[in-house]
Amino acid sequence: MTFIAGAYAFTYKAPGGGSPASIGATEQGFELRDQMHMEPIQSDDYGEGRAGGIQQGRSASVRLTGIEYGAMRAAIYSSHPLGDAKANVGRSMHDLAGEIVATPTTGTPAAALEGTYTFKYAACASDLEMIFGSKLRKVPVTFDLLPDPATGKLWVVGAGSSGGGT
Repeated sequence: MTFIAGAYAFTYKAPGGGSPASIGATEQGFELRDQMHMEPIQSDDYGEGRAGGIQQGRSASVRLTGIEYGAMRAAIYSSHPLGDAKANVGRSMHDLAGEIVATPTTGTPAAALEGTYTFKYAACASDLEMIFGSKLRKVPVTFDLLPDPATGKLWVVGAGSSGGGT
């Protein structure tokens, strides 16, 4: 049996360049959702069952809960100015997407097996709900992953290896 575990460190590079910055610690790492889209083929021969399907692409998202509000602010507000309802109306999500790099902690099984995940176009896509009070200010956020226009990939894993569509 092989069990994989290990913490990851996250950096975020804002749209338009700049240096990557840590987004701080997360409550439980990150969740990667990879969704296949399919057009079902129905046939009376199968009743209500599906006879087949046609692949219609895929989409993906990354969800995490940051627990260092100060560090997370850079990622969630870099392309979505705080409190401004009109700032990005009509803009391409690729222009608003930053790059997230998730690097496993050295010496963990995750580091040995997989390596670094790079999400080149990660656009903040979730509603932001935070508690402003005496409890820890957690920042649950979802980033939609957009395909790299040059490669079509949603993400890559490791140095030069392919992910997100291979």
